[in-house]
Amino acid sequence: MGGVLRETGLNYGFGRGEWAVVEGDEYPSAFLDPSPKFKHYKSFGLILTSLEYDHADAYPDFDSLVRVFNELVAEVPREGLIVINLDYAILRRLAKETKARVVSFGKDPKAEFRLLKATTTFEDGRLNTRIIFKHERKEIEVGKEGVLPSFR
Repeated sequence: MGGVLRETGLNYGFGRGEWAVVEGDEYPSAFLDPSPKFKHYKSFGLILTSLEYDHADAYPDFDSLVRVFNELVAEVPREGLIVINLDYAILRRLAKETKARVVSFGKDPKAEFRLLKATTTFEDGRLNTRIIFKHERKEIEVGKEGVLPSFR
């Protein structure tokens, strides 16, 4: 079920666009299906924010967890997109395993979208996050009134 916001009693929200964003879960699908839940999604794109050792009951060590993420990344089609947080060395390594386009963000000066500032507030029953990135020579604000950069 995932985390539920105390303020809304929900753990999801509906937008108005043609795309759906779903949190991928590396935890086993079911008792009789030990494959990670995200293996059933057939993702066109991924946003990899971090990768740290989790679910010690399902993965005996960090390398076994990394292997399932390697498989996930390899399944994204060539015309797909993978967005990675360049601040994590393991994500930089995973990005080399894909045929899809890779776009980077983070505090790292080499990131295509370098993080300058991020704030989150709770207003009108919603969490609102505003992020300021530097891309090339422009600052881009993403958030409630911001714009999403084009990846085409």
